[in-house]
Amino acid sequence: MRVLVLWFFVIPAFLTSSELLADDLAVSNWQLTLDSTVWQEGYQGKDAQQAVVEYVPVGESVESWSSMVTSWVAFQAVAPMALYEQIGKGLAVGCPSLEIGIISKTETSLTFEWKHGGCQGFLPQHELKKLDLQGGWIYSLAVAKKGEGFSAEERATWISRLARADPRIDSPEPKRTYMGYEILDFPVEIADGEVVSLPITEGGPIPAETNDFKVEFAGFGVKPSSEDPRSASLVLRFLLRSKSAQEVLRILVEEVAPADPAEVLLLDEDPTFEDSLWLSELPVPGEVESSAPWLFEDEVSMFIFRITIQSFEGEETTLLQPTWFSSESKAALRQLIEKIET
Repeated sequence: MRVLVLWFFVIPAFLTSSELLADDLAVSNWQLTLDSTVWQEGYQGKDAQQAVVEYVPVGESVESWSSMVTSWVAFQAVAPMALYEQIGKGLAVGCPSLEIGIISKTETSLTFEWKHGGCQGFLPQHELKKLDLQGGWIYSLAVAKKGEGFSAEERATWISRLARADPRIDSPEPKRTYMGYEILDFPVEIADGEVVSLPITEGGPIPAETNDFKVEFAGFGVKPSSEDPRSASLVLRFLLRSKSAQEVLRILVEEVAPADPAEVLLLDEDPTFEDSLWLSELPVPGEVESSAPWLFEDEVSMFIFRITIQSFEGEETTLLQPTWFSSESKAALRQLIEKIET
């Protein structure tokens, strides 16, 4: 018999089938889109203070599982930060390999993760959890994976899903979309420990934009080296569109993730716009394999660039532009390198 412990806070989800595609699954009152895994309810419990529902992949159980999604609620107001600290203290007991940290937080919501290399007879585990205080109740939604845990790409995807998860029962606001994809708010830490929320879609990042400027492209490309056309060269390209008649004095581009502190990539003190477009191409020095080892790794690689535009009137506009490379896009770049060098 399973017993609810103090910090298991979940509201039950009543499903019409024991096996559902997670894309169609409404986990409790949470508004959430999951992955394509087929999940089934493994356990639910409720008492006067709290309730819990646990989902596992079809064919697994809550006693033996590889991944688990857990929806909780406590019928009381508990500050997310206080609950986070309580959970951390409980996990740390007898677990020297524990790593725990906050991903993002507001006054009423907190998302964090923890993982360990195996503690007190339990297998290594990695969990991402969101806490949300609304309407006098504290809600929690978590996804966990045993073994080596989430890859960088899986972690980023689940963080974006948790970021859009909302336990409110009222009708959702109209969805924001870009090119047919729903726009999600993705919390990420940049240089100097600052946490920002960037709009993305499951199809990838979207262009950073204001009333005056829009980032048309920011990222890496490959072309033949100017010194040896049979040698591939990695370049950073930035394409910025001006949407107004505002005259630009200078443009500063920095990498703010994964670089920490921020790394200045270029400073154009005499920017030229042709047909409302400013283009800058910055060669990455050195051989591709040594200057960009991330290109040969299987995991997703994400970069965030900060573009600061200063007008002659002294006004500054700052755009944060994320870009990421999946294993497929990396493979395409490597194929282009191979084509150039053969």
